[in-house]
Parts: sequence; structure tokens; C-alpha cells
Amino acid sequence: MNKVFEGLVDFEVTKKIIGLFDFFALAFDQNHKKMLYVKDGIKQYIPYSQILDVEIIEDNNTLFQKSSLRTVGGAIVGGAIAGGAGMIVGGLSGKTKQTKTVSKVQVKIRIKNINNPSLILDCYDCTTMEADKKPINPSSTFGAMLYETGIQIAQDIADTVSVIIDANNTTTETFPTERLSISVADELTKLADLKEKGFLTEEEFNNQKKTLLST
Repeated sequence: MNKVFEGLVDFEVTKKIIGLFDFFALAFDQNHKKMLYVKDGIKQYIPYSQILDVEIIEDNNTLFQKSSLRTVGGAIVGGAIAGGAGMIVGGLSGKTKQTKTVSKVQVKIRIKNINNPSLILDCYDCTTMEADKKPINPSSTFGAMLYETGIQIAQDIADTVSVIIDANNTTTETFPTERLSISVADELTKLADLKEKGFLTEEEFNNQKKTLLST
């Protein structure tokens, strides 16, 4: 997969992230402000300005979300659930991983492209990432090891894209009070859902709730 980054025109690789078993590759060019997504030999260049949000999804449950569309006074509301970039709560705790089996971890990046509005990156999938031509048992030691690697890749992607989103949000936008209230209420609902599903402890829930209400 590293060979796809050789001989690129108008693209200087500042950072690259390669998925498990070379399922995909993601590269970033800080000089030209572009991202390159490679899947099955097909290259897709995406200007930083087109990136709208990034989300980590674990078995259809959102663990982290950062958005450029929900800006209040320059602060990203969407990042409050996870405490900001690089801090995914609940789903990465040792206690949580010991009490559940994860089948799939994905990163979804939404972009301003009507024909291809989102990228879905499979960072871990026990049904398609095969060992000896058989699906991986997510409860096995090998499956757990791949999950650990996959979730680290997902977090690295989310952290990197979150930095880009922050850089894109250089202007301050103020929403009407009623719209802000709806946004905060929505985030509180998500927090309560995460606590109910075991992704958040009571203390983590109260801390995140306090952060939201003080924003």
C-alpha cells in the first residue's frame, strides 16, 4: 500500500495512516491542504475545506463525533461528548472491552460532495478480515489483538481529521439561543444513551454533562 504514495502530483505526504491488512490508506498534505483516500487502487483527493465531520462507529454505536457544522462561539459542540480530539470515552476502557464483543469498528468522514458525500473506513471487521480464509472470532486472542489495532487506527484518523476541522473553523458563528438549547439537549440525550449502554460511568457522565452545560 505504501507504493500508492510514490510519484504523486501536487501532493506531498505529511502523514499517512494505513488500515489493517492494507484495506485502505489515508494520507494528508498539510502544504496543499488535501487528504488522499485510497481503496482498492482507486484514489480520491479531498480538499480540507470539504471535510464536514468525522465519526467513530462501533457496532452501529457512535463513540466519537466531531463536526464543523455545529459551531458555537468557535467551540465545537460535537466534540464535547468525547472530551475533545484524542479522548474517546467508554468504548476504549479496559472494563468495557472485557464485558463485550465487538464485531466492527468504522470511521465515517462526511464531505461536501453530492456524488460521494461520505467515506466509510473499515478499521476492524471480524467478518471480512479473514485469517486462513475464515472469519475472525472476535472473542479470540487474535480477534482482540486486531480490535486493539483497529480502534487505535480509528482514533488516529479521528484525531487527525478533528485537527483539520478545528483549523477550518476559524470564523466565529453565533446561533440563536433556541437553536443552541436544542443542540445541548441533543448532546445530553446522547450522553444519557452512552451511560445507559455502559460506555460511560456515572462520574464520566456527570463531568461531560457539566462541560456541556457550561459551554
